[in-house]
Amino acid sequence: MNLKDKIIIGIIGGIASGKTTTANYFYKRGILVINADKIGHQILEKEDIKELITSTFGKDIVSNNQINRHKLGKVVFQNTEKLKILNKIIHPTLVKEIKQKIELSSENTIIIDAALLLDWDLDKICNYVILITTKKEIQIRRLMTYQKQTKKDAISRINLQKKPIKKRDFIVIDNNSTLLSFQEKLQKVWDLIKIET
Repeated sequence: MNLKDKIIIGIIGGIASGKTTTANYFYKRGILVINADKIGHQILEKEDIKELITSTFGKDIVSNNQINRHKLGKVVFQNTEKLKILNKIIHPTLVKEIKQKIELSSENTIIIDAALLLDWDLDKICNYVILITTKKEIQIRRLMTYQKQTKKDAISRINLQKKPIKKRDFIVIDNNSTLLSFQEKLQKVWDLIKIET
């Protein structure tokens, strides 16, 4: 992979921590954002993937000939083993597509928005990794408010996620206050990155 002259920034953090807000912040500044979730949703529409998922998890997760992500989530986010099986089906294709997008891009700066960046070893191609941290009670409140999840479902999804190992080379930003405060922190990080590059 030819990464010469490219600045690649990875964004990681737990569910409802503020990764999307971070990605949107950079996107509005004209930076290319590769969103792992969006690619994952597109992969679910591939016929071979659909067939594999329905044969594994049953046809109850299909609505209008499409994988119903809400129904699939209900199945896998309450069972660690089923989640691992789903990940084995989707992740290899997902990581391949992320790498292809980077290779084909003519952009100098690229953001990878991916909660599982470390699991996929994509941090190895990043110049910087930004870890967004949030208190668990705030994550629960955000999931209940914005994704209309029950408290039980929110806690279940949070607990299924592995906590990123804090490394010295991570840029850690906490998102426990207001949106304005968070955006100010993001701006400081971006200013720092621009100075270093």
